Amino acid sequence: VGTDEESANEDVTTYLKTNKAPDKTIVVDSNFHVVCAETGWCGVWLNIPRDAGDAKGTGLLITSLHAGFSPSIVPEEATATIVNSGGTASHAKKMLDEKAKEFMKRRKGARIDISLVGDTLHLTAIGKSVHSASPEKGHNALMDLLVFLDKDAAVLPNAYGLMAKFASTYIGFELNGKSLGVAYKDDFMGEVSVSANMF
Repeated sequence: VGTDEESANEDVTTYLKTNKAPDKTIVVDSNFHVVCAETGWCGVWLNIPRDAGDAKGTGLLITSLHAGFSPSIVPEEATATIVNSGGTASHAKKMLDEKAKEFMKRRKGARIDISLVGDTLHLTAIGKSVHSASPEKGHNALMDLLVFLDKDAAVLPNAYGLMAKFASTYIGFELNGKSLGVAYKDDFMGEVSVSANMF
């Protein structure tokens, strides 16, 4: 049986259509000879209506945002498109290029690429994908992009802008959920891990 546990577990479903479920299984998902405990996870989905917020006025407006392919994998890429409401796209690109350079100096390992296609800016953050049980071993491209959009680009507060502000304020680059109010440490299992993985 294959292992697509990080997505839909379709391999197990397919196997069980033509085979009896085994009495016992061997799990090779650990560096230890005996697994006495395994971390669990809880998915939280935050929904903001597309018409939420008040994006009136001039400034940068996010028109799309995407990241991640599984809730249990730290995203290695996050993308956004932006238009400059009330200004030129070329001026916005020049300003964002400078802000991205500053951001990448402050945030070790961050990479944000910006391109201009017509009147639309395309931003791509590049990180390192890892299992969300150990987010400290990777680099979350989604959080880089959301913090950059909120704190550095100061985007207008449409639904995407509100989501960027929420994530920047309550998650940011923390991995233990302190600002989100869910920090906890167990003597045996260690600290709670928090990772925003999909958008």
